[in-house]
Amino acid sequence: MRARFTRLIRRTLSWPAHRLDAQDARAYNRGWTVTSGKFGSRTYRDPRWDHVEELRAEHLRDEAATGSRPDLAPAQRDARAVLR
Repeated sequence: MRARFTRLIRRTLSWPAHRLDAQDARAYNRGWTVTSGKFGSRTYRDPRWDHVEELRAEHLRDEAATGSRPDLAPAQRDARAVLR
């Protein structure tokens, strides 16, 4: 009886890991990092987001260094602006 109960507990605790294997595989294929947490939780993270702020700051530095702004011309029949 005790062995049966132990097997049931082990199977129950391993269930989330087996259930999340497909999601983990998709995340790994996309180059994301997967971190296992407490109680079978997972954290999926795209490492490309680490560089977004760096690229944004670099773009703003380049724009400030040139001192130029893009020319905006009004579009003909709507309120949108066209970048030339």
